[in-house]
Amino acid sequence: MEEKLAREIMVKRGRLEELRAESESQKSRGVVHQHMTRLKEEKLPGILGRLGDLGSIDKKYDVAISTACGALDNIVVDCEATGHACVDYLRDHSLGRATFIMLDKQAHLASRMKPIKTPENAPRLFDLLKPVNEEIRPAFYYALRDTLVAENIDQASRIAYGETRWRVVTLKGEVIETAGTMSGGGGRMLSGGMASSVITDKERTEMKKLQELLEKKAAELNAVRLEKQQVEQRVESVLTLTDSDVAKLEMDIKANKDRQGYLQESLQQVKSKLSLTDEEEQRKAELERGIAAKQKQYAKIKHDNEALEVCPPFYFVAQCFVSARCLPCQWWPTAMLNTLQG
Repeated sequence: MEEKLAREIMVKRGRLEELRAESESQKSRGVVHQHMTRLKEEKLPGILGRLGDLGSIDKKYDVAISTACGALDNIVVDCEATGHACVDYLRDHSLGRATFIMLDKQAHLASRMKPIKTPENAPRLFDLLKPVNEEIRPAFYYALRDTLVAENIDQASRIAYGETRWRVVTLKGEVIETAGTMSGGGGRMLSGGMASSVITDKERTEMKKLQELLEKKAAELNAVRLEKQQVEQRVESVLTLTDSDVAKLEMDIKANKDRQGYLQESLQQVKSKLSLTDEEEQRKAELERGIAAKQKQYAKIKHDNEALEVCPPFYFVAQCFVSARCLPCQWWPTAMLNTLQG
């Protein structure tokens, strides 16, 4: 579990660092670009960004695109009105100058962006680009037109000075213009004008989610490690019992066994005391018979008492004898006499 979480965190952290590096590279393009980014977030969503940050190209062509496309640092905006607002902002805040590419003014280039036939099948730089969306493509064509890429200066010369003149750039950054001029040399080649990948809004969202997931997984890993540490401490405490500790535990176990035997013996004694002897059983039977006789006698007395309560007053007795029966209670005189005598 711990190893799996650690591997997952390592992978997520690598991806996050990769995205962060690309993001930081795009941010560090100068004061003007930083202010344009802030202005876009605050009130001018029509600012699309630096041209070089709105597309990507294979690292193989990094030097070629950085050298041949001087407009990579231009700011792309959606329309002329946004461009004017940006210029006013730079002037009002004394932030310097910038060049703006207004997309609404590049619509006429759409027909020229289609694939074309080239000498020796040399690729156009424009066709090697991957813009963040199709809306940006006219801005790149405006900056590059039909500039071709050659493997070396020999191929570049054959293509550039052929029957049709072409603007050509080599992989090392040597440029031949349609006018026939050639530029190149120097101790340091231009590079880094465009990244090999672009941080899109989707990837920025991914960065945020990766950061949250990384924090969550790190918390889970810490919890697993803490639990592991606690278990190891408990195991260690058991394994580090001294001889005296073991002896004490054995004595406690023996004492508990002795106490258990004593309690069982006491229980048997209590049970034996609770049982009756034969003489006690016989006495118990006699008492039960006496109780039954008394209960029977009590029932008879109770019945006779109820009869007295029902019998009429004494002045009716004469009538009972005269009529040979007790009128109110329908008793026969003999029954009455027996009751009175009793």
